[in-house]
Amino acid sequence: MGAAVGADGTPGPAVVRRTRAALRAGAALDDPVYIATGGARGSAPAEAEVIHRLLRARGVPDSRIVVEDQARDTLQSVVNCAQILRRLGATTVIVCTDRYHAVRCRTLFRLAGVATRAAPIPAALASLAGWRAPIYWLREAVTLPFDAALLLVHRLRER
Repeated sequence: MGAAVGADGTPGPAVVRRTRAALRAGAALDDPVYIATGGARGSAPAEAEVIHRLLRARGVPDSRIVVEDQARDTLQSVVNCAQILRRLGATTVIVCTDRYHAVRCRTLFRLAGVATRAAPIPAALASLAGWRAPIYWLREAVTLPFDAALLLVHRLRER
């Protein structure tokens, strides 16, 4: 899952943590496919492009990376990635995100019809020390029911 990047394309700490988690999870698989997701915000490049660059720098070939650079938020990332996974014939996705964000992502993927596994990020909350951690957790708790309702409406419209 994407996260903020600098205007110059510098990956933020969350992007680095999440990409490292994806690389660790992929190392345990025979032929992993990585979906880099996240669109551009402001003048910064798309989060997915930055993730793609990080994966390539760690030796992942382009043939194993799918770039989804249109999503502007978590819900769009899940919807777009679920469509990609269906095209690939995949039935399960390993969600690589921070602990505070994993519950919402995994729930939305399940509601989109995709089974999930989590790729743990051991030090995921290290950068969320102090006052920011409760705010991130609260944002997830408030956003999950709203996103879930929107996703269910989206799925009903697809039928």
